[in-house]
Amino acid sequence: MASEDLATVLERSTGGRYSDEEGKDNVARAKALWKLARYARQSPEMFAVHRKGFGVVCSPGSAGVKAGDLVVDFLGEMSPPWAWQAKQDAIKTAQKNRGMREAGPPEFYNMQLERPPGDAEGFSILFVDAMHYNNYAARLSHSCDPNVEVSLKAIEGMYRINFYAKRDVKPGEELCYNYHSCTDSMKEVEAAFCLCAARRCRASYLAFVGEQSNGHALARCHRVIERHAALLVAGDAVGPPAPSATRAMEEVGLRCGRGLLRDAPNWLLHYVAWAASFMREELRALPRDILNEQRESAAKQAAKDGPNSKWQPPPFGLGDAEIEALAVREIRQQAMAICLSKVRYLLGRGPEKARIADAPPPMKLLTEAEAARRIFGAARVDGAPSLLSSLIALMAPHARHGEDAVAHARFVSEAEQIAEDVCGYDGECDDVAAALLAANAADAADAADDDDEFDDDDSRRSPAKPRSPRAPTKSLREGLFWLRDRLAAMPPTRGARHDIAAELVHFHAHCSRYWVVSTSSHHQALRADPIEVRENEVHSYGVGAEGASDRVVSRIEKTYKPGTAAGSLLTWYKQDQADPAGYVASQRKGVVSIPDLCCAYSSRPEVAVTRAGQRERNAWMLALTETPELPWPSATGPWGVSNQQRLMGSPILDAWMNAVRNGWGGEFGGVARERLSERERALAPRVDPEVLEWLLNRPQWTVR
Repeated sequence: MASEDLATVLERSTGGRYSDEEGKDNVARAKALWKLARYARQSPEMFAVHRKGFGVVCSPGSAGVKAGDLVVDFLGEMSPPWAWQAKQDAIKTAQKNRGMREAGPPEFYNMQLERPPGDAEGFSILFVDAMHYNNYAARLSHSCDPNVEVSLKAIEGMYRINFYAKRDVKPGEELCYNYHSCTDSMKEVEAAFCLCAARRCRASYLAFVGEQSNGHALARCHRVIERHAALLVAGDAVGPPAPSATRAMEEVGLRCGRGLLRDAPNWLLHYVAWAASFMREELRALPRDILNEQRESAAKQAAKDGPNSKWQPPPFGLGDAEIEALAVREIRQQAMAICLSKVRYLLGRGPEKARIADAPPPMKLLTEAEAARRIFGAARVDGAPSLLSSLIALMAPHARHGEDAVAHARFVSEAEQIAEDVCGYDGECDDVAAALLAANAADAADAADDDDEFDDDDSRRSPAKPRSPRAPTKSLREGLFWLRDRLAAMPPTRGARHDIAAELVHFHAHCSRYWVVSTSSHHQALRADPIEVRENEVHSYGVGAEGASDRVVSRIEKTYKPGTAAGSLLTWYKQDQADPAGYVASQRKGVVSIPDLCCAYSSRPEVAVTRAGQRERNAWMLALTETPELPWPSATGPWGVSNQQRLMGSPILDAWMNAVRNGWGGEFGGVARERLSERERALAPRVDPEVLEWLLNRPQWTVR
């Protein structure tokens, strides 16, 4: 229909003048369009014809624009990154509350105003939103071969975004610039089709920069385990970052005590220094990876086309790969600036204006005594039972009758003694077994009623007698080894997988240190000031949101969850996560936190524990042997995400922390393993062989 409409317009424009050149040209075009329309109507397939949208053209009556001339300044509402992202989240919430859905590609009327790395305050970012308050600069469209370029200039002490003519622009020619926009959503890339008609059009005005796009170094030495390890190592750091790490920060425009790092606590400086060192290592390693990937892609395409194909891959050398690697580094640099803006806001408690320098690390290191209380103690810590208390409660439903009840009572008695040996006795709290029996009184009563063995008064536990305080006589590690071996000796049933519980306790026994989430006010939940959302922001379809006013239609109160600052730091290179703390928690399974023992026990004896067969265990052993750094897949066992004691720590995390201290992920690790030097291979992370040895060699029970 579009072809027919245009053909009609062209025919009418001739005005009966078929002899002059313009009339002949219009008639020829109209005939071609009528023919195209006829073919289109004969085809059973229908396709959408998309408009290019609004734009700006050089006035036909003007003299044009000369190369290098100033076209226009870019104007709009300015926001720091944390406020910009909060506003976008508020707009999405308001749209969701009204039942609105995202339709089509994202609108691009905002621009990042970057303070250059060479500035005395270092690199930083502000967002300039020109959707509603702007000048005509916001109406320039994208082109893959633009005639306008964007330039940042310092004029009279202020940074300005200017549009300059890249080449001579003729009257009537459209003014376009390259958006240089990117996304990690392939769906958005496909929806953002480009209609610039340039000879080398990329077909989309969005570039795909997903985690798997040029993420070679990320996948080698900057995974969840490395980032957690680096953040915990930073919490232990004393003194300023090393000179090499400080230089790495300077290379990306981050300066200690300036700009985004002004008043930053020491642990934050060390973590940012490690991330900056990774950026430098990635820039060194990535060009070769990009070039190899390009060659492999060209070889696959040539093999697919066959030997008779005339297709030739476009020229792409190491220089092109280095340019692409620099673009990746620029994206990382922007992501870090956005991350630090959010973290500063959260640590400063937003409107409360707390001192950022006083913020402790987001994870608190436990002493051995504190860890022992969370594992063997009788009292609840932070509202959660100890690991031993939880274990005995989980075992109770599976040991109600006969010999099982007797064996369970014996185990509880032995566990009480071991717990006291590990925790000591301070004279202020009752013993472990008494607390456990009080918590499980109903189970103990049922077992006593059903079995003659519990009819004797001697078999019942008497109240605890006053005792003198005494210090611990066993280490936490010794107590855990006892618990592991005791569980491993118990015959497992379908509902009580003591063998799986023993394997999890084995991981605890080889864990050198534990952390918990900091309870400092700097890391608690934060309710921000209400964000006003205007009508034209909710209905932001097309240009200018026609028909919508600037009336405030919603006030959204945003609440940041506890640990959001840590989650943002742990996902610093990917700042579009709606819930970074939740995402990070889902990626800790096995490598940062050991799953809860409850996954080894069902609620009732007749209910079997799922995903606990030999096939799953074989897959788990394979994963631990070949990819110990990755979170435990759900298909390898009945693993839960976290544990009741909220403990962070594992022997895998210990190994990676040691490697990070030796430079892994910062000074080296970004290249393929075969390109590592002998020294670097020796310093690369590896799990203690004793951890796997017991798992591989322990006796296997037949599940009843």
